[in-house]
Amino acid sequence: MSAYKPAVWFKNVDDLEEYLVDHLLSGDYHIEGTVRGHDHLPTHGVFGDLCRELLGPAGLTPDAFRKLGQGIHPLTGKPLFQRARKDRRAAFDVTCSPHKSVSIACRVAGDKRIMEAVLKAANESREFLISQAAIRVQDGTWGACRKVPGQVIGASYLHAEARPVDGAIDPNLHVHNIFWNMSRDPVTGEWFALENGLMFKDGALERAGVHFNNVLAVELRRLGWEIDVDTKGEVSIRGISTALCEEFSKRGQLIKAEIARREEELERELTWKEKKGIVVGSRESKWVRDGKPFTPEEIRQGQLERLTPEQRGDLERLYTMATTGGPLEPYAQVRPLHALQLGIAHFTERNSVFSEHELVAWILANSIGRVEADHLKEEIMIMKETGQLLSYKGHSLMTTLEMLKIENSMIALAREGLGAMLAPISLSTPIPTRDVGGRFDLTAEQRDAVRHLWQSTDFAVVLRGLAGTGKSSALLTAVDGLTKAGVTVHLFAPSATAVQDLRGESLAPGDPFARTGTMQGLLKNKKAQEALGEGDYVILDEAGLVGARDMEQLLALCKEKGCRIALVGDIRQHTSVPAGDALRILEQESGIRISELQKINRQQTEELREAAQLAAAHQPVKALAIYKKLGRVIEEQNNEARYTALSKHYVDTILTIKENGKPRSALIVSPTWKEIDEVTSYVRDELRGRGVLSGDDVTVLAERLLRDTKAERLNWNRIEKERSHVLTVNGNDLPLKRGRWLIEGREGQMLDLRNMVTGETLKFDYGLFTLKQSERISISERRKMNIAVGERLWIRAQDKELGLRNGMVGIVSRVEADGTIWMRREGKTKELRIPPTFRTFEHGYAFTSHASQGRTVDAAFMAYGYRSKALTRNAFYVSSTRHRTDVWIYTPSLEGKGDEHGLNDWVTQTATRLSARELMNEHHRLRMAEKEFKALAPEVEKEVEAYKKLPPSQKAPKHRRLVRDINRLKMLEREMDKREALEKKIAKLQAEHAKASRPVTGKGNRIEKLIRGVTMAGRVLSLFSDRRQTSLSAGLKVLGEVRDAVIPQPHRGEKVDRAPQLGFYHGHAHEREQPLPPRPGEIDRDLGRGR
Repeated sequence: MSAYKPAVWFKNVDDLEEYLVDHLLSGDYHIEGTVRGHDHLPTHGVFGDLCRELLGPAGLTPDAFRKLGQGIHPLTGKPLFQRARKDRRAAFDVTCSPHKSVSIACRVAGDKRIMEAVLKAANESREFLISQAAIRVQDGTWGACRKVPGQVIGASYLHAEARPVDGAIDPNLHVHNIFWNMSRDPVTGEWFALENGLMFKDGALERAGVHFNNVLAVELRRLGWEIDVDTKGEVSIRGISTALCEEFSKRGQLIKAEIARREEELERELTWKEKKGIVVGSRESKWVRDGKPFTPEEIRQGQLERLTPEQRGDLERLYTMATTGGPLEPYAQVRPLHALQLGIAHFTERNSVFSEHELVAWILANSIGRVEADHLKEEIMIMKETGQLLSYKGHSLMTTLEMLKIENSMIALAREGLGAMLAPISLSTPIPTRDVGGRFDLTAEQRDAVRHLWQSTDFAVVLRGLAGTGKSSALLTAVDGLTKAGVTVHLFAPSATAVQDLRGESLAPGDPFARTGTMQGLLKNKKAQEALGEGDYVILDEAGLVGARDMEQLLALCKEKGCRIALVGDIRQHTSVPAGDALRILEQESGIRISELQKINRQQTEELREAAQLAAAHQPVKALAIYKKLGRVIEEQNNEARYTALSKHYVDTILTIKENGKPRSALIVSPTWKEIDEVTSYVRDELRGRGVLSGDDVTVLAERLLRDTKAERLNWNRIEKERSHVLTVNGNDLPLKRGRWLIEGREGQMLDLRNMVTGETLKFDYGLFTLKQSERISISERRKMNIAVGERLWIRAQDKELGLRNGMVGIVSRVEADGTIWMRREGKTKELRIPPTFRTFEHGYAFTSHASQGRTVDAAFMAYGYRSKALTRNAFYVSSTRHRTDVWIYTPSLEGKGDEHGLNDWVTQTATRLSARELMNEHHRLRMAEKEFKALAPEVEKEVEAYKKLPPSQKAPKHRRLVRDINRLKMLEREMDKREALEKKIAKLQAEHAKASRPVTGKGNRIEKLIRGVTMAGRVLSLFSDRRQTSLSAGLKVLGEVRDAVIPQPHRGEKVDRAPQLGFYHGHAHEREQPLPPRPGEIDRDLGRGR
């Protein structure tokens, strides 16, 4: 489901001159409520903090309009930039357009009040973009920028009609917000171009669109108009038919038809520049007749003549009701606090840290017209003042006190268990040299990993293994030895797919791998928890996919039961979907001991192993360079040609028989479902042509689960009326009884449901579900899917009775008339039955990178045709290490051309998320800067030397990347200077604290308490909130729990005056006094000693 967002057009100097001459000065557009003339441009307001300095008292004149586009100061005539290319982006035109029904109500029905409502909504959208203003900074980071809210200059223009088509003029209210491409650093006074990546890309534009529609909905209701809100969040006026909207959309239909024709002709999606050319090229002459422009009255009369008598009567009735009935009451109004709690629940389900802008926009998007942004911001301020929401340096990034406590608890559990238990196996036990099956020798790394799991005296340990290093063999050997030593081993994984990968084909009842279960099953099932005993060994595979909440619960459970735990995973692969990169936080902050497997064995050639090593080190550009050198990168701009070549290559591979008589295994990996569906259609055509698929296609209605958060499930507006959805209820104490319900219709929050088993029909109020209950409901989208004999199916849900497991892949052996599907797993003879009631499956040719993690095949194919947020360094690492012998990458371009980025730019995105501790601790950020500097400096030195040796013709492509790396080093040097200053500050504060801690008597006790309070408040405020201007009283107000959660005061080793806690040493529970965790500086020293 895509969201409404304003359109953005990039304008160069010539575009601005055309807009000035053809539109603003010539009367091309009819603009009401403005002053027209050659000495002052018609405008609905200039905006930005730079207006007073750049425009002066004369305002926006044509000369000032031109000079701003050229990057010249309108008053002094001096250039604002050192270098200004002729083809530079001179301005950004952000156009806000309401639904066509709004334009009809305003221009055709005649309610001119709506123009002010649209302008007010566009202004709200514009103010949001102004708050996102940023400048490009030369610190060497791709897309690096600095926020400069308000430091912009622009002008707004409200237009009422579209260009004529065959002499017909359509009503088309829209507001142009022109942002000139300039800003100023308020600190240095330097002028910069705006960073459009932060202001005018999809994420920011969608949030701007939310603000636009929310204000518009409120204002239209206030004016007396009934409204509807579609699944995109776009507001329309109820009662104005779709047919009438289409009648007055001639120009839009003309442009869409021409774009579709060109895309079909070119067999690819048009770029924004090409679409802009179509828009400009399809314009007809201005609104003139006999050399004179049409008046607004003549235009409206022409529009009324296009109406039928019935349509005209309906419009008059709607207009009368709106103008005489008075303001309408807000519909389904939401309390701001309740809406804010839902928004926080949404973000903290998957992120420990989130921004205020994202939070407000998400809430508004899910309650268009039912809550106002200002009320939400007031509630956010209250939650900050009471300490429920925490932010750093007044930044828009925030976290919650709950997330901070969870992370601190998780770290404390791991830290307290260092050296706290006996080794499970005697130190004299020899480490095996061969794996359990005796198939091959264990490497020295693998033997060290086994020794680490056998002989560690820590409560929790980590086994980190790069993809393809033989982690499974080491784990199998370790578990075998533990079992023979009489240690009960419990194996778990975060998902059913990971469980199956870990379990393999083991069916022996006594085999620990046969008892592998999901971690969620352990945390929610008391019977499973009772099976854990003192001294048992819990092993969690794919621990990098576990969030902070679940990890903290698991560690606490193991501590309570007296078990030890081993976390097996790789933080460089995919991170957890739930909030908190738990394994990374533990590795970096708890001092947990780590055994690592680094030697890659999976890939069978030295070049492919080198590329895999670079991908694992998160250096995807260097890995791609090796693949390109080996001829493994296929660059093809045309989608059809690229997918045709990919499908032929893939089918050739799976039809090749190996020496052992088995076919070669292969998979296709893509980051988006859109591309997976496209690739699958080409693969099926190729398989059909080769005779692999036999018989006629059988069309079934397959279901694809919507991967939404619990808070998102409560939004009934996400259920699109044009599509088929299934509501699944798992629970007996919910407003709707357990079962699978087909959603046959929706009117607001009222659903028309039919039970898919019993056929029962009923109307249900979807708003009855609560946030807690939403965990037990899910919504799937139904779509048509063709199935044939020989098809590969990918099962996407669990059904124990049918023997179907999530992630299972099989081949269809037959399809019955009633829709029952029979399939066999590869290499198996037993058939599995898939009844018509089970439809949660996909074609099994292309997978997401998340689904491919843990799989190993002979050949891997990567389809990278679209830029996506899911295409990160972590995703590339996972996707490019699934193969043994072959890997092939199909993409439009590796380097990119002009403004269009290529795959090298796409894969530099990181999936690492800030933790709550990292957000609140500047010391951590500065330490990471020093670490990055030490790693980057030698690389840049090599790049410089190589650059000097290049001939002039080859230097240009390398110049931009080299400059970026050098600037990155400069920025890191500045951060390191900040760290030195911060460490001096910490030392000074510690000295003050030590001084304040001297024993005093009498009245001095009160003075001592005061000094301690001041020191404590100063440390919290300066190190974690940095509110230097905040008064002490305001700081002490939020101190409370933040003090204990962030910086414990007593020195490490000091006894704490509180009730003793349960400790655990050598597997026995007893009472002991717990010292508080160390200070930040001591954590650094501990980590430096490898503790």
